[in-house]
Amino acid sequence: MQNLTVRLEMVFEQVRSAVSGTGDVRVIDVGSDHGYLALRCLEEGVAKKAVCTEIHEGPAKRSQEALDSAGYSDCSEVHVTDGLIGVPLQDNDVIVIAGMGGLNIIDIIGQAIKDNGTEAMKKVTFVLQPQKSNEIVRKYLAETGFVYVDETVCYDRDIFYNCMRVVYKQEMPHFLSAINPHSSDPRFQVPHEVVMKLAECLIDDMEREEQNQSVWWHEY
Repeated sequence: MQNLTVRLEMVFEQVRSAVSGTGDVRVIDVGSDHGYLALRCLEEGVAKKAVCTEIHEGPAKRSQEALDSAGYSDCSEVHVTDGLIGVPLQDNDVIVIAGMGGLNIIDIIGQAIKDNGTEAMKKVTFVLQPQKSNEIVRKYLAETGFVYVDETVCYDRDIFYNCMRVVYKQEMPHFLSAINPHSSDPRFQVPHEVVMKLAECLIDDMEREEQNQSVWWHEY
């Protein structure tokens, strides 16, 4: 079984939750790097097929080698491309965009909407784990019409990471989503004092928003 970092385990659990009860699912790992997440999804039967995309040849080759050596060449694809360009979305796809900056994530989602159309976007799920610019990602998702399904936080190598699971509804939901501090997995549980600090920051943000300042979320 492919081992993952705590951060990627968190992402994997969001993927697992996203595919529960949906039948045959294809997981698309955007910016797959080593291909470990896609490999784990296939190993555990979370996905029937995995697609990895990488903008650079080197990481794409690593992903291909990892999948081929594990015997999954028949149910996996690796594309050298920018984001999701050239990878048409299918019903029930779970698209993972993890480990990159928030602005890159926004660009990839925006291009996917242009390439696939709004109706196709409503039939897939996005699992997002931005490394930075969380507040910009949240603002974009809210303004574009995404709805939060779930969000988890983990602590990995002295850094807190959050992972959002969202779907496209073409609606205008509230711009904030509550972080779930009650995960049953101890690796993803957030200490009470951290939750309180996040709550304090949230209140500060809301107060500044009322004062017409463009603050959406702290960079944690």
